[in-house]
Amino acid sequence: MVLILHRKKKKAGFSLKEAKTFHKKAEELMDIEKPGRAALFVFSAAGFAKRALDYMKQENIAWAQNREWLETNQDA
Repeated sequence: MVLILHRKKKKAGFSLKEAKTFHKKAEELMDIEKPGRAALFVFSAAGFAKRALDYMKQENIAWAQNREWLETNQDA
């Protein structure tokens, strides 16, 4: 399984438009690389717009905004 990660550190929260753009780019990458199984994950320190979260739930895209988790698990 391959993990495709998007990390956003800007002040504005992750928007629906950004979620759809990430999803499209990830699908294009999977079409090219053919990894078999892939998990999509988005980290945004500034949080997420409700519509973005709804979209990611619908499309099975994982997310987190807990900076401490990301810093603690960098070497994992």
